[in-house]
Amino acid sequence: MCQPEDMVMFADDKSLVLSADSDSIEDRVFGTLNKLDLWFTESELLMNSGKIQIVEFNFSVNFKRTVYNKRNGKATLESSETVCLLGVHLDDRLNWKYHIDVLCGHDMHMLSNFWYP
Repeated sequence: MCQPEDMVMFADDKSLVLSADSDSIEDRVFGTLNKLDLWFTESELLMNSGKIQIVEFNFSVNFKRTVYNKRNGKATLESSETVCLLGVHLDDRLNWKYHIDVLCGHDMHMLSNFWYP
């Protein structure tokens, strides 16, 4: 399975943190997901492949997102620019812009409820 330091768990949320060279990241992701799927099956649990999100954190100017063309279960996995982890919105550059935009949008909606009945 994966090493304990590779997994972050809170209530029913589980997050894997994997690192690898660009050439081997896809194999590492799918190898780990296959091991998890096997563990879920042996434990008589179901992994919801439709909720799997992949974000590649990279600070390189010339970064090209990996295209994951394999399928895991019934869902095709695609890399995303953002992910929400325990209420914190992270983007692939680990800056706060997206998180702040989401919070400001939510706050403006809440404020409009006070001004426009």
